[in-house]
Amino acid sequence: MHLPEGYGTNKGYLAAMGAISEELGLMKFETLPRPWDTDDTVGFLKRLVTRFRGQKLCVFWDRASYHNNETLRTLFRQLDVAWIINVPY
Repeated sequence: MHLPEGYGTNKGYLAAMGAISEELGLMKFETLPRPWDTDDTVGFLKRLVTRFRGQKLCVFWDRASYHNNETLRTLFRQLDVAWIINVPY
């Protein structure tokens, strides 16, 4: 992956979300030059489900506040995707 100049330094910001498979490795990876929010996450999940239609998916989240809200819980149920919120770190 090529990162634009300045990312990973105090001059820039890079937020990433990815999907991996034990069998296939990295399956999907997206970045934003700002923090993710609920709308960005909804879009990522819909693209993920579309790409892997018919396959069982389980999402492991960190404890970002936007990962555990009613909008996403409803979407997970609608898309039939399991989700796990990690323990505090």
